[in-house]
Amino acid sequence: YRPFFDIFNELAGCVFFALLAWQCFVYAAALKSAGEVSLTIQIPIYPFVAGIGLNCVLLSFYLLLHLVRAFKGVFKR
Repeated sequence: YRPFFDIFNELAGCVFFALLAWQCFVYAAALKSAGEVSLTIQIPIYPFVAGIGLNCVLLSFYLLLHLVRAFKGVFKR
């Protein structure tokens, strides 16, 4: 049953981080349009949120590659 659990975990992680990336980009756009900056040194916050979104996209692609490998393992047997 392990390959099926691997497929489920990879798929769930890929979907979760893709949704998280999307929401990070939406939030970053809202921060940019609102002109939000940090309290002390007035640095814009949106690039940091967008960076988190970019890393979530990369992680989602990584999990997608592992999902493809898991599918190949199931069908190879």
